[in-house]
Amino acid sequence: MRIFSIPTLKEVLELVKASKMEVNIELKTGIYWYLGLEEKVLEIVKNREMHKRVIYSSFNHYSVQKIKELDQKAETAYLYSDVILNVENYAKGTGVWWITSGGVSFENG
Repeated sequence: MRIFSIPTLKEVLELVKASKMEVNIELKTGIYWYLGLEEKVLEIVKNREMHKRVIYSSFNHYSVQKIKELDQKAETAYLYSDVILNVENYAKGTGVWWITSGGVSFENG
């Protein structure tokens, strides 16, 4: 049996830095809210100089808005699984670039 470890965000960013790959960082704050998570993630991305190649997404739209509050230039995406009335207007009104549901994405920019 082989045992593998899950790479840290720092390790993933270092791994893809030499490529042209973009990274979607999904903030997992739906059930548990981790105080300062958004600030820590932004700091890690900034320190690795990857901020132009990252999209921040979450089912927790408050986390997405916190990212926008901390970095107005950050590319962000709302994730959702239920029907949202006027979802495109909702995304535009809150300054989010992408909306994604069930593997279907729409660019809002």
